[in-house]
Amino acid sequence: MRHKLGRLAWLPLVAIGTMGLAKLVNITIDDAGEDPSTHASIEYTPAIAWHYGPTCGVCEAVLNSQQTYNGTWHDVTYHPTKATSNLPQNATFSFTGSAIYIFGVVAYSGNNPGGHGGAELFFFIDGGQLGSFSSAVNKTAPKYTYNTLLWSEDTLPHGEHRLTIRNGQDGRGTASLLLLDYIIYST
Repeated sequence: MRHKLGRLAWLPLVAIGTMGLAKLVNITIDDAGEDPSTHASIEYTPAIAWHYGPTCGVCEAVLNSQQTYNGTWHDVTYHPTKATSNLPQNATFSFTGSAIYIFGVVAYSGNNPGGHGGAELFFFIDGGQLGSFSSAVNKTAPKYTYNTLLWSEDTLPHGEHRLTIRNGQDGRGTASLLLLDYIIYST
């Protein structure tokens, strides 16, 4: 009997060891959709500044919806010298995971209505700034670059996090156009 128990004694160790090998799962959140597991959606503030791209009649950019995720995007323009749009605009999303990836469309042309191209974006996790993205007008580049990774962070401790994407800098900086398409997080 003692011999049989000796052979079986390692089974709990194998079970515990394989639990640590769980695979990460990527969850994609469309700019206009919700998290399929938590039903959370992206919060846009101030709401009046943000526009749903496919139906927007006043947006600075006119995109090809067939080149965006689920045919949608959110559009917001920061103008440091205009009182109506010189406060930062935020897109905020809460998730549980260890990595996050933000995708958008980059506008390089200054020929958009209003003369704006380029972006100046800041990325915060749990209130601390972890990254930024900037692009400038480039008349030799394609007018729009779709499915662009704007920022990612893949070294977060696994747990609950709050992402904030900020467009603009409180009445300073340069004009910035954010065309948010989708977010992927790993859990």
